[in-house]
Amino acid sequence: MSLALQSESRQLPRSYFVYLVAYTVSMLGTGMQFIANSWLVMQLTNRGGAVSLVLAAGAIPGILFSTAIGTYVDRYDRKKLAVAADIFRGVVLIGVVYLYRAGLLTAPQVYLMSFLVAFGDEVYTLAATVLVREIVSKDLLLRANSTISMMSQGGILVGTALGGLIVARSSPLTVIVINAASFFFSSLCIWAIRVDHELQPNGIVQAGRRRLSQVLDEICAAWRYIRSLRDVIFCYAMMTVIRATLFFINVLLPPFSKNVLRVGAQGFGYIDAGFAVGAVLGNFALPRASARFGHRALLVAGPLAAAGSLFAFSAAHGLVTAIGAYVFLGIACQAGVLYMTVSQTLVDIQYQGRVHATFNVVFAASSLVVYLLAGYSADIVPIRGLYATQAALLGVSGLFAAGWLFSRHTLLLRSEEAA
Repeated sequence: MSLALQSESRQLPRSYFVYLVAYTVSMLGTGMQFIANSWLVMQLTNRGGAVSLVLAAGAIPGILFSTAIGTYVDRYDRKKLAVAADIFRGVVLIGVVYLYRAGLLTAPQVYLMSFLVAFGDEVYTLAATVLVREIVSKDLLLRANSTISMMSQGGILVGTALGGLIVARSSPLTVIVINAASFFFSSLCIWAIRVDHELQPNGIVQAGRRRLSQVLDEICAAWRYIRSLRDVIFCYAMMTVIRATLFFINVLLPPFSKNVLRVGAQGFGYIDAGFAVGAVLGNFALPRASARFGHRALLVAGPLAAAGSLFAFSAAHGLVTAIGAYVFLGIACQAGVLYMTVSQTLVDIQYQGRVHATFNVVFAASSLVVYLLAGYSADIVPIRGLYATQAALLGVSGLFAAGWLFSRHTLLLRSEEAA
């Protein structure tokens, strides 16, 4: 029996399920927040392209701070960092609620909110990604990651549907309050988690006492380490393509829903929720499909299937067709979870924070470029054409993945042995 099949019969630890509850609730609020932010900034500016500025502001912290944050994640208590990030994000949103009620909220303040919450997201994501490795053994990692993605997308599914309804029938204020509450609840759950102390950082120190020279030395060490792992670079390159695609279509979806399909905020929520439905289905099937067909087939099929789904969405003329295409897109894009799992199994845990942070800079930089490009293009280029172009680029990346994976064997063998 293969290791992938053996892991099916093993149980994930209790601490993992506490983590899962925290992450799911947080994603519920995040799904609602995306709807609220998009509609709020369009109300304040009356411009669909303003959505791209909100998203671009959220990309800047990843570019500026991700690498340094990754260094602290490798050297400091990840659980405490995740808790602090949750509390920080909740406090920022409470501040926005105050400004909203006082009638003082402006578009620049929404951009600042996006920046600050994104900074908290960066700390939380990096700490939580490595925290999973302290809770779950390698042979259960794909199952754990797919379940996390499935449940978080389930939270987003409910969140986007509720967000559209609440924004349409009430105001974004209620959504912001719920999201703040979700962060505070998540912090309590993360604090209750028990971790494997053998996998915690050696010689934990207070982050504020670390010298800049030490941080720079450790960043350089991470770069040298990354250069020795070409397969990890390939995995993150493919994740960048998939994420860039999602960044791009997130900018286009609000104006596409409002001005092309003419389905309003509620229809926008339903379409976005369709992606979450597909993500839930895809993650539910991912461990079993990987055990049956192998990593290599899924790593190639995912981007190609996503390209086909996006082409179908670009041609949609009704709400049902658009939702259906987004469901299949959500299923196909879960190949990104497999790419992430493969990279986690190939990277030593003492480098996980810095490696993931290094590529987070790439993710953030690409998202900033994509957001600004999409926001500018959405006002001058037909949106259907933009969707079709992005689908073509995604298809090319799938062909590149096929060329890489079917001409190399190290990645396939090592990742499947660890699954």
